Amino acid sequence: MKYTEWEIVIQPYDVVEIKNEGELVATIGFDTLVNPKYPQKQLANAQLIIEAANSCIRINPESPMAVAQSIKGLYEALVKAQEDINWMLNNEQFLNPEVFNYIDKALVDSKTI
Repeated sequence: MKYTEWEIVIQPYDVVEIKNEGELVATIGFDTLVNPKYPQKQLANAQLIIEAANSCIRINPESPMAVAQSIKGLYEALVKAQEDINWMLNNEQFLNPEVFNYIDKALVDSKTI
Protein backbone atom coordinates (compact mmCIF):
# COMPACT_ATOMS: atom_id res chain seq x y z
CA MET A 1 0.00 0.00 0.00
CA LYS A 2 1.36 3.40 -0.95
CA TYR A 3 0.66 6.16 1.53
CA THR A 4 0.00 9.77 0.59
CA GLU A 5 0.67 12.91 2.60
CA TRP A 6 -1.87 14.47 4.94
CA GLU A 7 -2.75 18.12 5.29
CA ILE A 8 -4.21 20.40 7.94
CA VAL A 9 -7.06 22.76 7.08
CA ILE A 10 -8.01 25.36 9.67
CA GLN A 11 -11.70 26.21 9.69
CA PRO A 12 -13.47 29.02 11.58
CA TYR A 13 -13.61 28.82 15.38
CA ASP A 14 -10.23 27.05 15.56
CA VAL A 15 -11.62 23.83 14.13
CA VAL A 16 -8.78 21.82 12.62
CA GLU A 17 -9.47 19.31 9.86
CA ILE A 18 -6.96 16.64 8.95
CA LYS A 19 -7.33 15.53 5.34
CA ASN A 20 -5.76 12.96 3.07
CA GLU A 21 -6.17 13.48 -0.67
CA GLY A 22 -8.94 15.97 0.11
CA GLU A 23 -10.89 13.46 2.20
CA LEU A 24 -11.62 14.30 5.83
CA VAL A 25 -9.72 11.97 8.18
CA ALA A 26 -10.27 13.69 11.52
CA THR A 27 -11.57 16.89 13.04
CA ILE A 28 -10.18 18.58 16.11
CA GLY A 29 -12.46 21.26 17.47
CA PHE A 30 -13.80 22.61 20.71
CA ASP A 31 -16.01 19.55 21.10
CA THR A 32 -13.07 17.14 20.80
CA LEU A 33 -10.19 19.09 22.28
CA VAL A 34 -8.55 17.62 25.34
CA ASN A 35 -7.89 21.11 26.62
CA PRO A 36 -10.18 23.65 24.88
CA LYS A 37 -8.49 26.58 26.66
CA TYR A 38 -5.43 26.18 24.45
CA PRO A 39 -6.50 25.69 20.81
CA GLN A 40 -3.08 26.92 19.58
CA LYS A 41 -1.38 24.12 21.51
CA GLN A 42 -3.77 21.59 20.01
CA LEU A 43 -3.05 22.97 16.54
CA ALA A 44 0.71 22.82 17.20
CA ASN A 45 0.38 19.18 18.31
CA ALA A 46 -1.69 18.33 15.23
CA GLN A 47 0.88 20.03 12.99
CA LEU A 48 3.71 18.10 14.66
CA ILE A 49 1.93 14.78 14.15
CA ILE A 50 1.10 15.55 10.51
CA GLU A 51 4.64 16.74 9.73
CA ALA A 52 6.15 13.64 11.36
CA ALA A 53 3.77 11.36 9.44
CA ASN A 54 4.41 13.18 6.15
CA SER A 55 8.18 13.02 6.65
CA CYS A 56 7.97 9.26 7.16
CA ILE A 57 5.79 8.97 4.03
CA ARG A 58 8.33 11.01 2.00
CA ILE A 59 11.21 8.80 3.12
CA ASN A 60 9.45 5.46 2.55
CA PRO A 61 6.01 5.77 0.91
CA GLU A 62 5.52 1.99 0.97
CA SER A 63 6.15 1.67 4.71
CA PRO A 64 6.19 4.94 6.64
CA MET A 65 5.70 3.02 9.90
CA ALA A 66 9.09 1.36 9.37
CA VAL A 67 10.66 4.81 9.27
CA ALA A 68 8.76 5.99 12.33
CA GLN A 69 9.83 2.94 14.33
CA SER A 70 13.47 3.30 13.27
CA ILE A 71 13.97 7.04 13.90
CA LYS A 72 15.70 6.50 17.24
CA GLY A 73 18.06 3.92 15.70
CA LEU A 74 18.82 6.18 12.75
CA TYR A 75 19.59 9.08 15.06
CA GLU A 76 21.84 6.91 17.24
CA ALA A 77 23.68 5.66 14.12
CA LEU A 78 24.30 9.26 13.00
CA VAL A 79 25.64 10.22 16.42
CA LYS A 80 27.92 7.16 16.47
CA ALA A 81 29.13 7.90 12.91
CA GLN A 82 29.96 11.46 13.95
CA GLU A 83 31.92 10.16 16.94
CA ASP A 84 33.80 7.63 14.78
CA ILE A 85 34.62 10.21 12.12
CA ASN A 86 35.87 12.65 14.76
CA TRP A 87 38.01 9.85 16.26
CA MET A 88 39.53 9.14 12.84
CA LEU A 89 40.26 12.83 12.21
CA ASN A 90 41.76 13.38 15.66
CA ASN A 91 43.91 10.22 15.54
CA GLU A 92 44.79 10.45 11.83
CA GLN A 93 43.78 6.82 11.43
CA PHE A 94 41.07 5.17 9.44
CA LEU A 95 38.68 2.59 10.85
CA ASN A 96 37.81 -0.51 8.85
CA PRO A 97 34.62 -0.06 6.82
CA GLU A 98 32.95 -2.85 8.83
CA VAL A 99 32.98 -0.49 11.82
CA PHE A 100 30.21 1.44 10.09
CA ASN A 101 27.88 -1.57 9.67
CA TYR A 102 25.54 0.00 12.22
CA ILE A 103 24.66 2.60 9.57
CA ASP A 104 23.65 -0.11 7.10
CA LYS A 105 21.56 -1.84 9.77
CA ALA A 106 19.77 1.40 10.70
CA LEU A 107 18.96 2.07 7.03
CA VAL A 108 17.68 -1.47 6.50
CA ASP A 109 15.51 -1.16 9.60
CA SER A 110 13.98 2.05 8.25
CA LYS A 111 12.79 0.12 5.20
CA THR A 112 11.69 -3.17 6.71
CA ILE A 113 10.47 -2.93 10.31
